[in-house]
Amino acid sequence: MEGWLESAPTDDGMRATLARNLALLGQHEAAVREARLAVDIAAKDAFSGPERLQDLAVVYVMVGRQDEAIDILERLLETVYENAITRALLRVQPDWDPLRENPRFHALLAAGEI
Repeated sequence: MEGWLESAPTDDGMRATLARNLALLGQHEAAVREARLAVDIAAKDAFSGPERLQDLAVVYVMVGRQDEAIDILERLLETVYENAITRALLRVQPDWDPLRENPRFHALLAAGEI
């Protein structure tokens, strides 16, 4: 992946994938740095921008930064975009399992209930 990024440094999707892999390898600071860079690259793109924010939230979860992940999820739930995250998806996707016991996450899910 790093070789690919040398030839395509603005590939935000590859940077997000690299970030997840770095998180799995325990390289937390590098993972967050790559995920943030992916967000910066895609910031003005209405399609991939929110997806990169979602990737950053996943990386934050993976490295134990739950509050920062939830901050992003709150923002994404207010954003209209293709394949948007929903409360229903948050309830079932395994990416969010580490948040299941977090009171803020419970409140976030409950906020959408009638």
